[in-house]
Amino acid sequence: MRKKLSFTAIFCFIVFFLFLQSVWAQAPRRVPEKKTGLLWYRYDQGLKKAEEENKNIMINFYSQWCGFCKKMDKYTFADDEVKKILEENFIPVKVDGGSKAQLTLGKEKITEKELTLKYGMTAFPTTLFLKPTGEKIPWVYNPVRGYIGADIFSEVLNYLKDDLYNKISFKDYLTKKEQDKKEKK
Repeated sequence: MRKKLSFTAIFCFIVFFLFLQSVWAQAPRRVPEKKTGLLWYRYDQGLKKAEEENKNIMINFYSQWCGFCKKMDKYTFADDEVKKILEENFIPVKVDGGSKAQLTLGKEKITEKELTLKYGMTAFPTTLFLKPTGEKIPWVYNPVRGYIGADIFSEVLNYLKDDLYNKISFKDYLTKKEQDKKEKK
């Protein structure tokens, strides 16, 4: 009798745990605005806003379990210079690569997880840059995979906001910036 009772209790606990996990996975998540101070948009909202304001889109693909994603929120996206450049020149979008939250793209419904797979994102964090029209910016390093510190990320944002990828390589851009700094001293 005791074995049957303990088996039933364990079975009920497992079923209850799986139920909670499925409910939690489907619940819409708030984007961690408090950590960064940025106003983040959902993908579908960001596309509309970018088209209205004629701004490029910066998408941060992340996952809840990703340590480097949390580090990027804490240090990179919370950096004052990065925030300023993003707020003035980009529409910042966050996509949780494991979320079942629904997005509406025209008549199509898609989850954030499906969107992540559609873009071919296989690692987190990954940062993707789009034109206001939703097309991928044709830059050799787009998407940027992995953690990026605020100093380099601000250079990437400055490079992309002025569409310099059409005129000069990123390496030459950084070299020119270093030369300009040396000349000012």
